[in-house]
Amino acid sequence: MKKLAIIICGVLLLNACEEKDIRLYPSFEESSVFTINEQGYFEEEESISYFNILDAISDLEIEDGEIEDVTTEGIWIVITKLSGNTAESVTVDLSVGTENSGSQNLLKNLTIPIPDETTEIFLSSDLIKAGVNLLNSLFYNVIVGGSSVDDIEFELSGTTNPANSTVNIMLEVFVKEGVVVKQTIEGI
Repeated sequence: MKKLAIIICGVLLLNACEEKDIRLYPSFEESSVFTINEQGYFEEEESISYFNILDAISDLEIEDGEIEDVTTEGIWIVITKLSGNTAESVTVDLSVGTENSGSQNLLKNLTIPIPDETTEIFLSSDLIKAGVNLLNSLFYNVIVGGSSVDDIEFELSGTTNPANSTVNIMLEVFVKEGVVVKQTIEGI
């Protein structure tokens, strides 16, 4: 019996010294702000800086881990009506890309009512898969690949409703990105 107890303790101690890989899933948000003050048709470009993305990763304080993957967890818009706006809504296209990658649509012909108060609009069912895939790969290239030093660019274009009314809004496009981090820990 005593020998059995010693063997069990030995097995437990050996298992306690094993290294195990765990996965952590931290996330971060970045955004681009469009201020649109136009009559009728409008077109604006904004970007998320390569350096802002690296700063966001640094803020996650991933010290002993290796980033294995990047996933787009969410995309949404925050819209704020500014003074002088006469438009009731805008119909927009939103595309994403870089200077070197070309671009893909994230949204196409989406009508957004202009609210009296700042409002969040979640875009899950309105998003175009090819654009989301490109956005995800652009973040991946910056974070994991390290091969890209391009900013991620968004182009927003559209028209006002009613036609030729004046739109004066601030529209912020948010992107939430998750990273998969592999860490090796010693067993207990």
